[in-house]
Amino acid sequence: MADTDNCVFVLENSLAAVSACDNGNGYAVTDGFESSIYMYSRSGVQTGTAAALRPYRRLRHDPVSNGYSAVSCCGGGRIYRLGSDFSETGFITLETARGQGEDEIADACITRSGSESYYTVAFPGSVYLFGSDGRRLAKLCETAGRITDLVAPTPEFRAAVEERGGSSLISVYNNGKTVYTAVPKGLSARMLFCSGETVYGLFGRAYIYNVIKTVYFGGSIVLPAGQGCE
Repeated sequence: MADTDNCVFVLENSLAAVSACDNGNGYAVTDGFESSIYMYSRSGVQTGTAAALRPYRRLRHDPVSNGYSAVSCCGGGRIYRLGSDFSETGFITLETARGQGEDEIADACITRSGSESYYTVAFPGSVYLFGSDGRRLAKLCETAGRITDLVAPTPEFRAAVEERGGSSLISVYNNGKTVYTAVPKGLSARMLFCSGETVYGLFGRAYIYNVIKTVYFGGSIVLPAGQGCE
């Protein structure tokens, strides 16, 4: 697959997009500052704007319910639930250890295993599995770096961005195999999202330019940079 931008867009307010997800019709995008959700086609054309109850710095689509999970910009341990029309339908409060590196959620997503659903939640230095009621179930991993982004649609498949020593590393775990790559020079990693087992990345270029690229496809990293596996 050639190194091409899937799409490039600039938000109508010229802020940086910090979150994007594919809802089946295109991309739903947030900037983390305004209580708005911007819709774009896969070619980067804005198709609409929806009012939100609050600003979201993470918005993730759930293809099973056709709703969304979201993390706000206000801190705390809440994950918000949204309907397909972006209306908030409730929230859960996570059972976290305040003051022990869990004061701020880096990212959160719905993880499904069979008929059961969970939340996989990344804090800057660790990742935990929580029940749908917010109960802490298990620690999945720790990291020496700083996790900024995580998506895990199933227990066997996940992708993450980790900052280490001033650089950003993308890793994709698929059924026991991990592949990784550095974020290309000139881009800043803002969010990863999935469609099936294809991983896409929302990247920033010169702040206002928002770029969506394919990161992982067909079992391999396709984002050109230093690659490896383990």
